[in-house]
Amino acid sequence: MKMQRNTNTKSNPNKTTVDVQASCSTNAKYRTYDGSCNNLVYPSWGKANTAQRRFEYNGDLMIDYDDDNSPRGGFPSSLPSPRLISNTLMADELGPTDQASPTLSGQHFAFGQALTHDLIKTQLKRSITDVCFPFDIPADDKDFTPGCRSFQRTERSPDVTDYREQINDVTSYIDCSHVYGSSDAQLATLRDTTDSSILKTSPGDNLPENVNGFCVKKDPVADFCQLTGDSRTDQAPSLQLNHLVLVREHNRIATLLKQINSEWENDRVFEETRRIVIAEMQHITYNEYLPAILSQKTMKKYKLEPKKQGFDDCYNDDIDASVRNAFAVAPFRMGHSQAMREQSLLEDDYKTITTELLADNFLAPHLIQTNMGENVEDFIRWLTFNPANRIDSFGVNAMRNKLFGGKIDLLSINIQRGRDQGTPSYNDWREFCGLERLKFKNFKVSNDIENVLKELYASADDIDLYVGGLLEKSKNGRVGETFECLIGKQFYLSKCGDRYWYERRDSDFGFTKAQLNSIKKMTMSKVLCENLGLERIQKEAFIRPKNKRKLKKCRNLPDLNLNLWKEDTGGQQT
Repeated sequence: MKMQRNTNTKSNPNKTTVDVQASCSTNAKYRTYDGSCNNLVYPSWGKANTAQRRFEYNGDLMIDYDDDNSPRGGFPSSLPSPRLISNTLMADELGPTDQASPTLSGQHFAFGQALTHDLIKTQLKRSITDVCFPFDIPADDKDFTPGCRSFQRTERSPDVTDYREQINDVTSYIDCSHVYGSSDAQLATLRDTTDSSILKTSPGDNLPENVNGFCVKKDPVADFCQLTGDSRTDQAPSLQLNHLVLVREHNRIATLLKQINSEWENDRVFEETRRIVIAEMQHITYNEYLPAILSQKTMKKYKLEPKKQGFDDCYNDDIDASVRNAFAVAPFRMGHSQAMREQSLLEDDYKTITTELLADNFLAPHLIQTNMGENVEDFIRWLTFNPANRIDSFGVNAMRNKLFGGKIDLLSINIQRGRDQGTPSYNDWREFCGLERLKFKNFKVSNDIENVLKELYASADDIDLYVGGLLEKSKNGRVGETFECLIGKQFYLSKCGDRYWYERRDSDFGFTKAQLNSIKKMTMSKVLCENLGLERIQKEAFIRPKNKRKLKKCRNLPDLNLNLWKEDTGGQQT
């Protein structure tokens, strides 16, 4: 196992002793927008535009560059072409005829992409030097022109001198940065100019226009690019919808809080609402999203299960919640295999209105914006009722050959990105997780997988983390054991390294016990119901219902009791 010795604490962000100068309020009720000052000892931990971190193993950082800078495999690469791997192992026609997940709904995939964007945005190279890390397109490729495919490397953080480390453009906390932005300046563009307690919307209560955005306008007159806290919003309709629902949830709560506490100023209403929406996001992530892909054993091992009621506090200022590089580059890209080939609109009786290809809707807001958003209810009905694809090594044609309307293979990019960022091999990560290192013969996904891997890789120790992790067998829609380990570890850090974690008991910024218990009754299903016009939905939005009889009336699902935020004339919450 080739790794970087963790010796230089000054240049190594994992063990930094000299933090950026920051003026932090020790009793601030609300978290900053750029993530600074969450940790009062190390104010830059988790901050936007800072270096990502590395997992450590026996005192060493988990890094495998060819020379502390060059990608794993070197220049030119000694590893197999990512496109060749994609064609040989990942084409959807190689997979089972029925690729539907046995348990997970399309909304699990869609929420997962929004959650990913809340946590991760790796900065690409901005300078013209040291920028290209091309890979070969095989001579017999049916979809791409054979030859060399260019690939842009990620930017190197100036904060780390010993080795190449990547930058996270957004905060590392689950703080709805994809909704509110990762800076005060970004937030200013998102708040409504007439009523600053709410977020901007467009007619029909839809996302506002981003005049500087890039998107595909199917209707050149009516369609417009959409503005949120993250520039990637328009990538797909399911992602757009998951941005929209949280903007509407903010405005719903803010409007009610303003009625309950009419003396509150707009800034107070906005910040209290943001605090509640972030708590909902954290609770839904740990109470619904993660249990759908992680075993109960892993949830318990990493303290990921929220308490049914009351406070819970594992915060430690020695825990750095910053996103770990390997998590961002492989395990949490597992959602790309969940993408469905088609997307549909469903009527109230769940009959299909229309079906379109995902490939025809990349970067296009048309489906969401048609007639000022008349499709959103029909679309979320399909996302929650229909299955996502299985979490496995196969990707639909839209993700492998037609991403964003061009000849782009996202799965190849994922493999190449791991090498670009010095991610150790799959077997190194298995050892890190306390698992057995595998030989070719240990892969039991199909009868011929051993021979296929032997043809691709010179050694089982060369297998890329992204490839090996997706090849692992899983049960009930969950991820394999290596990805489960890395996802569990990251979300432990995200929880226990967040001073503003929603379950903490704290007199300055914590919720009251009654408020917290009310938040813990909220579900993804209720948030969707309250904001997208649904009348029926399954109890757990991320789990596909067996039939329509499993659907519940939205009005019977518990909602937030915002009267718990009502203050008396002395400023005390009653």
